[in-house]
Amino acid sequence: AVVLAMLASAAGEVLRATTTTAPTFLLFSVLALAGLGTGNVLLPPLVKRYFPDRIGAVTAAYNVAMVVSLSVPPLVAVPLAARYGWRVSVATWAVLGVLAVVPWVGVLVRSGAARRALAVVGRGDPATVPHLDVGRATGRVWRSPLAWGMAVTFAMNTTNGYVLYAWLPQLLVDAG
Repeated sequence: AVVLAMLASAAGEVLRATTTTAPTFLLFSVLALAGLGTGNVLLPPLVKRYFPDRIGAVTAAYNVAMVVSLSVPPLVAVPLAARYGWRVSVATWAVLGVLAVVPWVGVLVRSGAARRALAVVGRGDPATVPHLDVGRATGRVWRSPLAWGMAVTFAMNTTNGYVLYAWLPQLLVDAG
């Protein structure tokens, strides 16, 4: 799912760069952002599965990576657009989506459990994946302190992004 999410994000970025109308640009933006959002939602369970003894440290590391990734694009996108054009600037971000796929493909190649899960899901029966208990967790997530803590963490990261992109420039302009 993470691989598909990052490929969807990369495809959305490339398609954004090649479109000629505002509606299709917005549609492909939704695809790119949906891929990113899906990847963000999928990371916590993957951290829990692959780093059960370092959940806090790895979660902190990818949260820092997300904050840095919110800060770098505005610094890089404008110079790229000025030098090579806005289409190249937009398409450049697809490279990061493809690079994000590489480690997860490695996980799939090395992990027999992941290959078995893909084979079962590919047959359309996710309830038979050995580590997946579809019905058991229904409704419990709303009572989970961990789920609420993660929701607040991601909400704060999102808020930081909106502050950086929307409010901070106007505050700086207003301050002279």
